[in-house]
Amino acid sequence: MLNESMYTHTGATSKAMMDANPQLFEVYHSGYAEQVRMWPRNPLDDIIKYLSTQSSSLKIIDLGCGEARLAKEVPQRTVKSFDLVAVNETVTACDISKLPLEDEYADVAVFCLSLMGTNYSDFLIEARRALKWKGLLLIAEVASRFSGHNPSNFVAGVESLGFRLLPGHTLSQFSGKPEKHMGRNKKRKRGAQASNGIDASEKGSSAFFYLFAFRKAEKEISNEEPSGSSHLPNLAACLYKRR
Repeated sequence: MLNESMYTHTGATSKAMMDANPQLFEVYHSGYAEQVRMWPRNPLDDIIKYLSTQSSSLKIIDLGCGEARLAKEVPQRTVKSFDLVAVNETVTACDISKLPLEDEYADVAVFCLSLMGTNYSDFLIEARRALKWKGLLLIAEVASRFSGHNPSNFVAGVESLGFRLLPGHTLSQFSGKPEKHMGRNKKRKRGAQASNGIDASEKGSSAFFYLFAFRKAEKEISNEEPSGSSHLPNLAACLYKRR
């Protein structure tokens, strides 16, 4: 399947595939839109709601932006949107590991369901380069991608790249505490909450998403240090159901 290919190859490989056949991007996003309609909520709504309460002077980069809905709906005057293919004039097509931005450009970097390549650590390193000191990194991912391992491992990996988790942040729906039952699809009663503070689905099932808020820390990544990929877990592919 197309989306499985995008999750199981590097960003550069996916970019080359889309360059060779731009219609593939439309096919992917058509399937994505259908999937979104089945979700109890869209985490992008939470990110937009939060940014709508922040200063309009903030510079935001939306990495893996799709149709660039975030740029259309937030009050910030400077939002740069990047993805593998430019579906409209507001999007810049690029490999997310090689952003056409100067160092320390942005106040906020957003990855909403877009850490898709096998080299997603490179995307995070590039986001850090483009963020100002103490810049905010917002990540939303489908909970099923963490099946088989604890999200704390993901947090530790991101922190090894020079970020710090903000467990008290409005968008931090992960406390940083280890979970005992990660990977199980146990039903919860209506109105219950997941142990890490994520709201359970309105339909009474386990939480669909994890949202993380990180701050760029002072730590610098030297060329001698590992890229961080060895510290980051391999996230499972998010596969759409075949019909």
